Amino acid sequence: MAVRMHAERTADDDVICFVVRNLPLFDFAIGQGGFTRHDPTGLPPELVQLLTTEGLAEIVVHGERVECRRSATGPAWPVLAPRCRDAIAAAVAKADSLRAAQAAVAEGAGMLAASHGGGISISGADSERVTIRLEGACHGCPAAKHTVERVLRGDLDRAGLAEVRIELE
Repeated sequence: MAVRMHAERTADDDVICFVVRNLPLFDFAIGQGGFTRHDPTGLPPELVQLLTTEGLAEIVVHGERVECRRSATGPAWPVLAPRCRDAIAAAVAKADSLRAAQAAVAEGAGMLAASHGGGISISGADSERVTIRLEGACHGCPAAKHTVERVLRGDLDRAGLAEVRIELE
């Protein structure tokens, strides 16, 4: 799924703003202000790297706006802006995959598992894999393999995650 995003100039030459439609990865950041290399807590790893090694001083989130402030010693925007764009897009795509996988499990295989005293939870997801945990009666159940390979696989296919591998935690 392509991430809908565009860059905007700001009045400050050291700041570039990316406007990202339906920004899922920053739900936690509402009202938290900016993230710096000294405190990137809660920021997706793709963006932490921008702060720690790529030359950003701060990332600030305002709704669908992600403002990136270049450090005084960081590379110029023609080098840094594409790195920021790619990192934001990767983090958004990963968050989208996780949400889609969680919804698929909640509505399909998860309901089936719960009806038998078990559970399936998503512990991670990206564009290549979904990692699941079998809980309760599902853990060690002989039918769990069928549920994962047939029911969960179908749920993920319908959620647009047909190409991902399912891995057990």
